[in-house]
Amino acid sequence: MRKLLLPITFGFICLSCGSSSNRTEIDEELKASVDSIRVEREAEQRNQARLDSISKTEEHLAIKGIEFGISEAEFNKKKSAFLKPLRLNKREAQYESIPEYRLGTYRFDNLSGTFHKNKLYRIDLRGELVHYNDYDHSMPTEFNALSSLLTEKYGKPFIENPLPEWHTIKDGYGKTIQSWLIGDKYISIGLFNTGGGYYTLNFTAIQSSASDRIIQENTAKSEALKKKDANVL
Repeated sequence: MRKLLLPITFGFICLSCGSSSNRTEIDEELKASVDSIRVEREAEQRNQARLDSISKTEEHLAIKGIEFGISEAEFNKKKSAFLKPLRLNKREAQYESIPEYRLGTYRFDNLSGTFHKNKLYRIDLRGELVHYNDYDHSMPTEFNALSSLLTEKYGKPFIENPLPEWHTIKDGYGKTIQSWLIGDKYISIGLFNTGGGYYTLNFTAIQSSASDRIIQENTAKSEALKKKDANVL
């Protein structure tokens, strides 16, 4: 009887060893999974804190060195200072008669400001002209250059569309491809058909609160005008 019990007992011991080994492996895998989730969450929190910090410092800036709310005269001074180091030399420029600039590897030919009551609330960088014959080659390059600059600084856009084919945008029309909300600042990358087979990839920054006020003012004026016209009848 003892001879029979020995193999059975030994079998139970081996089975117990096997179960213990399996539990150890499972525990280690679970710990690694929990650690991975913890590291990922900590990275997300750090990134969110970075973005929150950027929002506080950046929401009042239309673009580096140019604040929302400044006068047109002040804008023109700061515009010159912003553009000067970005201007391409004659060797790099594509056109002799048009000033050209480069932000990273994104090329543009103009920085314009829009004002309300002599206060800046919007700026636009107009990308270089791209003919439809060069669209498939040049436009993705320009888009990736500008998008990577903004994504690196502000994170993933909250609106993201694919770069459209050139023939889908009618003359005089445009399409928003990507956009970000940075506190009170709205940023977008948009494609515009200038006509004549040419397209530009543009950067726009808008002070949202100012834009909302302007819309409300215009709506109120429009309603007042309707009432005035109705009283004439």
